[in-house]
Amino acid sequence: MPVYTLFGDKRGLLNAMHEEGFRRLDAKLAAVRPTDDPLADLIALGLAYREAALASPHLYGLMFGRTPAEDQPREAADATYGRLTEAVTRCRTAGVFRDEPGAERVALHLWSVVHGMVSLELNEHIPPAGLFPEALRFAVDPFLAVTDSTGRRTTT
Repeated sequence: MPVYTLFGDKRGLLNAMHEEGFRRLDAKLAAVRPTDDPLADLIALGLAYREAALASPHLYGLMFGRTPAEDQPREAADATYGRLTEAVTRCRTAGVFRDEPGAERVALHLWSVVHGMVSLELNEHIPPAGLFPEALRFAVDPFLAVTDSTGRRTTT
C-alpha cells in the first residue's frame, strides 16, 4: 500500500526511480568542475557517467531500459545531456574541436560511445576500466581541430 500512497501505481514508482537515477547522474556530472582544459573536462564527464552507472547498475538499467518512455519525466534526462553539449561547445569555442559537425551531433556521438562502453562493461563483455579512458580519447579524435605533421589530429 505505501507504493500506491506515495506513487499512485507501479508506473509512478518507476517514473520516480527513473527521475532519481537521472538526478544522481546529474549530481555526478555536476561534480566535474570546469578547468582551463575543456577536453580534459569532457573526458572527465565521460568518466563520471561511467562512475554513476557502476554505482547503481540496476537504476542505470531502468533509466536506459525498455520501460515505456511516453510518461517518464524528460527534464532530468535532458539536463544531463545538456551538460555534455555544453562541454562539447566549450571545446569548439576553445578551438580544440572543429566547427563541423555541430555540437549536438558530436555530443550524440560521444554519448553513444560512453553509453556503449558502460553497457558492455556492466554486462561483462569487456575488461573493466582499462579501456575506458582510451576509448574516450579515440572517440574525440575525429573532432579535434589541430593536426600534427603526419596529419594525425592532436590537441597540441
